[in-house]
Amino acid sequence: MGATLTILVGLGLYTLFFYYKSRINEQDDSIDYSEEEQREIVPTRTLVMRILRSIGSEPLAEENTGRIFFSYQGEQFFIACSNDSPFITIYDVWWYQISMDADIEEFARMQKAVNYVNAYANCTALYSTNEEERVFGLHLKKNIPFIVQIPNIEVYLRSTLEDFFTAQRAIITEMERNKVKEEQI
Repeated sequence: MGATLTILVGLGLYTLFFYYKSRINEQDDSIDYSEEEQREIVPTRTLVMRILRSIGSEPLAEENTGRIFFSYQGEQFFIACSNDSPFITIYDVWWYQISMDADIEEFARMQKAVNYVNAYANCTALYSTNEEERVFGLHLKKNIPFIVQIPNIEVYLRSTLEDFFTAQRAIITEMERNKVKEEQI
């Protein structure tokens, strides 16, 4: 079920990307755009920086990696984007950690919670390891289209960022629910 949903979402985004590209390619280069129409063509990175500032964040762009770092409601995020694509990927990394020396049951609860939330959340949850610090870390990511033609783009971005907090709460809740189930057995 989860894999099918992921494939369908991927195909939808893939279709949207090529629709957007074909629309740009259909435009004749000889057309003299008005000033208003020229303002509608905004590079993705410029648009991201502008909208982040408008929602009260102070973005920091890293030119060599294409990442834009920012804080929203006390949480640290980064966005990977380029001007070659109308899509951005938002990341919230290392928001939850458990020690590699923790009980195997705690790690198993984390895995179960990640799998459960991935089936229902608007963000993708994943985990990785940091061998130096000997921790497992939870991360969230979300791919979205980001073009100037999106109505109320500030609200759109805020809503997208709220999905991360919803997914975090769902993972923590699911981990606690699994712990209670284990204790009842």
